[in-house]
Amino acid sequence: MSEGDTLRLSDIFDHIDYVSGAVAGKSFAEFAADRELYQSVAFSLQVIGEASNNLSNQARDKAAEVPWPKIIALRNRIVHGYFSLELSEIWRIATKDAPHLKTQLMAAGLTPPPA
Repeated sequence: MSEGDTLRLSDIFDHIDYVSGAVAGKSFAEFAADRELYQSVAFSLQVIGEASNNLSNQARDKAAEVPWPKIIALRNRIVHGYFSLELSEIWRIATKDAPHLKTQLMAAGLTPPPA
């Protein structure tokens, strides 16, 4: 794996862990009422999308079941279509899709080196 892929995967895992920790133990109502929280989660999802977009095709091919185009498209929606984002969608992605992405990456052997 290239050094660039290693750095991108490190960013992806770091931001997945942030998102998972940030929403742990919270309800959707608490999430929706905390602007700082939902904006920071959206930013982390944006970083995951940007890092995913910059992974090599070889790295993405190792985890072909990962919906890379959707992850990248979410990044674009957060950046360019922020006015049309639904908090319920961000919540679902943060609580379900992001942890699942980590599982998929690990199963494919795409993990950053230990810190």
